[in-house]
Amino acid sequence: MEHFSVNRPKIVIIDDSLFVREMLMDVLTEMDYDIVGTSDSAKDGFRIIGNERPDIIFLDSTLQDMEIADALRGILSINPNFYVIIMTSLGFEEELQPLVAIGAKDILSKPIEVPHLEYILAKYEINTISLSKPLPILIGFMHSLYFKILTNFSGNSLRNTFWKVISQNWKNLARKYPSRFYFNPKRKTLQVVAPIEGNQEGFNSKTSALYIRQLENLYKRILRSLSRQVPRELLISIMFESYAAFYSIAHEVIDDINFAFPEWENVKLNLIQPVYEKSRGKFASQYISNLDFL
Repeated sequence: MEHFSVNRPKIVIIDDSLFVREMLMDVLTEMDYDIVGTSDSAKDGFRIIGNERPDIIFLDSTLQDMEIADALRGILSINPNFYVIIMTSLGFEEELQPLVAIGAKDILSKPIEVPHLEYILAKYEINTISLSKPLPILIGFMHSLYFKILTNFSGNSLRNTFWKVISQNWKNLARKYPSRFYFNPKRKTLQVVAPIEGNQEGFNSKTSALYIRQLENLYKRILRSLSRQVPRELLISIMFESYAAFYSIAHEVIDDINFAFPEWENVKLNLIQPVYEKSRGKFASQYISNLDFL
């Protein structure tokens, strides 16, 4: 069976704070990532990276034994394709933007908030996606990514409600069709499993259409369930804000596979923001394009 994510990404953490190393290691392990090494110095980190060849490296910006730019260059000299995420105290992100030009992929603010960490890891997943995967697997990944972002955008007061509805629907589908879908609660994904025909895995046009239809029906079912627990106007607002974040990191894949979410109760996700104006006790909808503000 071919899941979208077969291997657990390997991670190295380099930070001179024991608290940060331990906290990040616990969070990432709970999210089903494989922590293959931690270090409190750049030089020791180079040794671990050279031996382990991780997929992702979390690098503190204020190591005592080396300037951050030199540490980043040292890591990239081992392999220029390493996915390096710089960690820095809140408020110093702009000062570290030049590191992106050197080769850093992202910047994570400390204290670390799990939703922000998940968003950055989602960017890693989308940046390392193989477009040669079968279309149902890619579309399944896009649905999982969007619902993960939707959960985080729902805010502290609603996050548990959103995740409970989404995860329960994913779990039910995977339980009903275990040969087609696999629910990974730690990674917060519903993965599409390639069908087996004879001794080979693969999709034909019929099975592809079936999987995609099931994913689209699931999308509508989740939103219908959420609309019973969250005011419709609020839900739609969160949906569009989440889609803007989703599009910002996934637009290349969206364009490449011509991906779009299905319409749900006259709501079609795009970059046109819905605005609700209260009128006579009811909400009347109007749409304002981002271009109107230029």
